[in-house]
Amino acid sequence: MNTETDNVDQPPSYDASTAAPSYDDSTAAPQQHDPTLLQEPMTLFLDGQSIRGGQSADAPALYETDRGVANLGHATTTVELTRIERTVQSTTTTAQTLTGDDTKAALGEADEKEAGKGPASSDAAAPRIKLRRRHIFNLVHPTGTTTAAAEAAVGYYMKPLTKTTHAGTYGLKKKSHTLRADEWKVLQVREKAKDGEPRFEDKGRPLFQVAKGKSGGAYEWMDADGVVLAVDEDDAEDEEGGRMRLRTVKRMESSVVDALVAMWCCWIWAEAAEAQPQVHEGGMEKVRRRLRLSKELPSSTRGNIIGAVGAF
Repeated sequence: MNTETDNVDQPPSYDASTAAPSYDDSTAAPQQHDPTLLQEPMTLFLDGQSIRGGQSADAPALYETDRGVANLGHATTTVELTRIERTVQSTTTTAQTLTGDDTKAALGEADEKEAGKGPASSDAAAPRIKLRRRHIFNLVHPTGTTTAAAEAAVGYYMKPLTKTTHAGTYGLKKKSHTLRADEWKVLQVREKAKDGEPRFEDKGRPLFQVAKGKSGGAYEWMDADGVVLAVDEDDAEDEEGGRMRLRTVKRMESSVVDALVAMWCCWIWAEAAEAQPQVHEGGMEKVRRRLRLSKELPSSTRGNIIGAVGAF
């Protein structure tokens, strides 16, 4: 058999001594976030649409919302929650996921080297921070649902959009018939129940519980067994402008921190909405609400409710 290979173009031989090309953020495949990665205790600051994490108020943002939850009312139905993922890259080490204060430290180190303040090093060895924004949850507030109606329906819930965070749809339910009025449970939600509306799975164990501490004052976020995971606090007005903050006190998996942040945002949103004056309803929305109410009453009283629609 005649094999003519001399005139065929061959790929260049691989030279092990040739340096590998520099890391390119625009072409490299994104690193998969590890939802089981343990997060150390830290303080989360609500700063407008940013949620900063660390031990100081100038810590980098770990999460973002597309709306400021502290100023929302009942008219808003959906808020997007985004996790900001950072990894440090260098030619001498593998990629490392950064969390909490590690993020701030790495960012500071990179800034110092770039400014020539840190130890002398070549550009190839200098660490680079890769940033990625990942939409992890939708925070949902069904139209027209107030706190009073939320005892039966689901007023606020989180819906996961990625496998890299906590699985399951969970909603905020205010406890009733309790000695302490201001208590909530975070329960699993069926987004499409028999009536087509989201409903709580009351038989399941809560993901979180929220109540004031035994000595009063700050609200505590607990797991199903009552173990305190985080404490909700407000900065003093003379410190950081009265910003809200959530101080975690336990090591938790990243996915649990994601869920905690999501439900904390829902909780702030619910409180902000209830503090706003209700807008007078009219037109077809008033008719729909009266008709929904009539379906829940005995047949003997339905006519009175329907007939009274025009009187309001």
